[in-house]
Amino acid sequence: MRNLLLAALFTLLMAPMSWGQLPFGFGLKGGAVRAEGASPAITGGPYLEVKIPSLISVESGVLFKRFEYAGRKQTAYEIPILLKKRIGPFPVQPFLSAGATIRNAQRTDTGFTVGAGVTFNALLIKVEPEVRYTRYPGGTLPRSQNQTEILVGLRF
Repeated sequence: MRNLLLAALFTLLMAPMSWGQLPFGFGLKGGAVRAEGASPAITGGPYLEVKIPSLISVESGVLFKRFEYAGRKQTAYEIPILLKKRIGPFPVQPFLSAGATIRNAQRTDTGFTVGAGVTFNALLIKVEPEVRYTRYPGGTLPRSQNQTEILVGLRF
């Protein structure tokens, strides 16, 4: 029994060192949002990134937004599904991303998202500041077709 407990403890202590070898990462992302016709807002939520060979990955998550539009408080949930291309194996690694974002505010609609940022290591986590632009052709909220976000992700 004692050997089993020691083996379990050793596995738990060594597991974080092997996380970088896994084909996926998870974390939290948050930042500021500016949508056309709405007050500036903050956003945040969990995300998951699945690595594909050749410095390509797929990222998705759920971002919660609370903002004021036309004098009323509004809540929106967004699910971005992005293809992310990393550029070179550098210590500070730039990336480009593009894909679709599903937004649920007063009704559900889909927009096209593009973004750019960098990834760098900070102790045991990866820090990913980025800028994203999303265009919603229909616009759930009137005059709210364009949205810009400045985000920082912390990935484990």
